[in-house]
Parts: sequence; C-alpha cells; structure tokens
Amino acid sequence: MNSIGGEDDDNTVLSTFGVMYAPDQQRAADELLRVCRPGGRIGLVSWCPRGMMEDLQQATARFRPPPPPHLWGTEDYYKTLFGDRISVMTSAVLTQDGFAASSQAQAAMLLTHLPPWRTLHGGLDSESQTALAAAIEAAYERSNQATDGTLHVGTQYLQIVATVI
Repeated sequence: MNSIGGEDDDNTVLSTFGVMYAPDQQRAADELLRVCRPGGRIGLVSWCPRGMMEDLQQATARFRPPPPPHLWGTEDYYKTLFGDRISVMTSAVLTQDGFAASSQAQAAMLLTHLPPWRTLHGGLDSESQTALAAAIEAAYERSNQATDGTLHVGTQYLQIVATVI
C-alpha cells in the first residue's frame, strides 16, 4: 500500500506544493487527470489562501511577479478545476510548524539555500537585496508565535486525495 492509500503505485499522481504554482491552473489540473488513469488517485498538498504564505507573497511582491494565488488550498477550487472528473476521498486542512533561531535566520536560509529565492535575491542590487530580506523577515515576524526571540510559525495547507473517475 502506498502513502495515500492506493494499492497500485503506478496509478498515483502526487504534488506537494508544486502544481499550485502552475501559470495555467486549469491546464495543470487537466494534465494531472491525463497522467492518472481512471480509478487512480491524485494526492495534492497546497498552501491555503490565507495566512503566512499569502503574507510572504504580498511582502515580496514588489521584487518579483506574483505567483498564482493559493486557490488550490481550498476544496471549492478543486470542484472548479476538476468538476465531476474526480471523487474526493479525503480532505484536511493541516498545519506545518516551522522553527528557526529567528526571523532573520529564516530569511537568510531562504535567500541562501532555496533556488527560487536565491535566484531572485542574486538578481537584485544590494539595496533591493536588503529590502527583500527585511520584507521576508517582517512577514515571518508577523506570524511568529514564539515569545523567546526564536521563530515558530504555523502555516496551513490543504491535503487532498481524490480518485479519478
């Protein structure tokens, strides 16, 4: 049995925080259905449209083109994209807890180690690099639940498993 409850590993399509960023979201949904034959399962994890990730996107919007909104993080959006071509088996809003030494340390980690952020940062002049880091730090700090100077953020996401009809 695989991780989303299917017994046929080659009949499962998974995306974890990926397909939600496709520029043509309907085309992406159609492609998921194309590669997963009827009776197969689609498992998706997507950020919810409110909260830490949305705040982070808004805080950094002046430095990059905005990605698509996090609509994949709502069950209603799946109905729009897939219609009656899937049957939702499970759906749950969960929270990813993130921890770091500080908001500054988390921003530095993003800008140093994660390719999209590192590329964005590297393409800016030094003044804009400083402003980007400050915007990221501020977004994390607004969601910070820690009271001891460290960082603890909880970011909601939707986990959904559906069967292709």
